Amino acid sequence: MSDAQGRAVTDTMEFLGGCYGDDSAKLLRECVRLEFWGDAPMRSRITGTETEKSLIMVRTTAIRQLGRLGDKGLPFLMELQKEYPYTMPVTVPSSEYRFEMGAGHIIKRCIDEIKSRPTM
Repeated sequence: MSDAQGRAVTDTMEFLGGCYGDDSAKLLRECVRLEFWGDAPMRSRITGTETEKSLIMVRTTAIRQLGRLGDKGLPFLMELQKEYPYTMPVTVPSSEYRFEMGAGHIIKRCIDEIKSRPTM
């Protein structure tokens, strides 16, 4: 993947996170799934120089963008929380880090932030 393609992926997810729509939330939820990204090598200076690190980055970005969607993203975050339960953050060398080690923490933080927002 070129750097421009890597930037397009991250920019698109940021755009979806600002759209506040059901379809945006559904697509971001799919972006969290490893299978969504396929088998091909995926690396760039934007997403990460190794495929595994790129996949961690884009999947984590999708979770954070779901958090930006507020109540539209909340059902998907609650669903993800069942799949990736919260565990205390673990300190490991970056070469040993796996998406599953930190996803639950990020999901919990997004859910807590949404629930703490004032309702109108």
